Amino acid sequence: MPAARVLVVDDSLVLRQLLCRFLERNGLAFDCAGDGMAALDAVRHRRYQLVLMDIQMPAPDGYETARRIRAECAHGDVPRLVAVTAGDGAEERQRLFDAGFDDLLPKPVTFAALTALARRFLRTVAPARPMPPATASAGLPETPRLDVGIGMDYCGGDAATYLEALHAASRSQRAMPGRIRSLAERGNLVELACA
Repeated sequence: MPAARVLVVDDSLVLRQLLCRFLERNGLAFDCAGDGMAALDAVRHRRYQLVLMDIQMPAPDGYETARRIRAECAHGDVPRLVAVTAGDGAEERQRLFDAGFDDLLPKPVTFAALTALARRFLRTVAPARPMPPATASAGLPETPRLDVGIGMDYCGGDAATYLEALHAASRSQRAMPGRIRSLAERGNLVELACA
């Protein structure tokens, strides 16, 4: 049986990197897409067993992208579609299922939640690479307003993943004021709302 392949779709570089790190630890092959158009292009050129997709992306958003994937893969090779979202109320769940999603993975995503979801949907998930026993902070310095223990839990006890996520978040936030100013000057209200 060929190895399962997962497509990660999110306009947030930080979340894409974190999800890919989790998939890698589970021995899964993956590709990444930064928006709905790139996701559609990817599923046209490669077979995926699972697509993890953010909902709140610039056009097309996750709902529309899911509908298009379902329509284009109607011949039978439809990947399992999982929404990665902070919304999980009954109305949101129904909207997701109406758009063609099979399930949702709540944000903030944890290593344990992604591993359980991958095992449920994929038959080829290897046991996660063993990690050294996690301590509350794994020797990382405590910082005011940043709970290292919670961050480490979300990253499955992997200090390298946690530090990588912190650095990526820091880099993306430094660029945010300039991006917001540029979008506002161009009058791009749709992308500005997602920024």
